[in-house]
Amino acid sequence: MRIDDFLSELDTNRFGYRVAKINNFDFSIEETLNFLKDNQFRVVISKIEASNISLLNEMEKNGFLVKDFQLTYKFDLKEEFVNFKLNPKVTVRSHIPSDIEKLSEIAIHSFLDYGHYTNNSMFDLKEIPFIYEDWLRRSCLDKDVADQVFVAEFESEIVGFFCVKTAVNLGQKYAFGCLAAVKNSHRNLNVMQSLFLSSLMWGRKNNLSWMENNVLATNLPINKAIVKAGFSLSKSTITLHKNL
Repeated sequence: MRIDDFLSELDTNRFGYRVAKINNFDFSIEETLNFLKDNQFRVVISKIEASNISLLNEMEKNGFLVKDFQLTYKFDLKEEFVNFKLNPKVTVRSHIPSDIEKLSEIAIHSFLDYGHYTNNSMFDLKEIPFIYEDWLRRSCLDKDVADQVFVAEFESEIVGFFCVKTAVNLGQKYAFGCLAAVKNSHRNLNVMQSLFLSSLMWGRKNNLSWMENNVLATNLPINKAIVKAGFSLSKSTITLHKNL
């Protein structure tokens, strides 16, 4: 085992102590945890498919706790785009550098109490929104983080964004939404519907096979909106933490 096999550099630099991310345990869980303790890691974060019950049971036996539950929705890009309820006052375009400050503000205010980090008292709650701000900035500036950032405007005001990254699975190229948010004051105006549709049109234009989006199971409005748009549930994942 090597420290670099487990180290989450972003989280470690952000919180000031070693954080590990492990989604596949190549070694026994107990052996891995002992190695991490010996090397001054403080937290382990794992995202596991909910269908992998045997691994989840072993993780629970070793003190891992569930911190969030995500649903993955998939849209086959051969399908028609017929279910979208659009608002004529909403327009979508690609981001430009001058958008970043405004988009960063939306990211900070949208994720004040969201996701698995907020469910672990080891993490400083004041720092958590800046995880998403940093993710948004990197998405705008680094193609290794996101290939495309869509910006939604409502009557010429920036009110939301959707970051998309391409990947390959079994020889097929697809895309997934890696970060999205709508300004609090402009929710329930079908802004996300326009962002979803723009991402699908972009995916089809780039000859992708499908689009995926992850949504927290507790985020009922987005779950409802994504099903209405024609996405189908494809899998579920559980995020667990172990404090060392």
